[in-house]
Amino acid sequence: QLMSGTAVFLTSDPASAPTALMHSLKHYKALHEQNVILSVVTAQQPVVPDSERVKMETVNELFMRVTLTFGYMEQPN
Repeated sequence: QLMSGTAVFLTSDPASAPTALMHSLKHYKALHEQNVILSVVTAQQPVVPDSERVKMETVNELFMRVTLTFGYMEQPN
């Protein structure tokens, strides 16, 4: 069953299913129409250019993987 709207699930490992997603599926027995698997990464450089900040990858019609990368001297906002 699909619920309307978008769900965002934070994870440190974008290659595996986030725990919050699994709990949501178990509790609601449904997925949202759009689901974003979001990872925030700290680069080994002090500043990351805006052109390299966001990486978006479509997994399928329900899921998208988004990685935000910040330099170690930057404060994510």
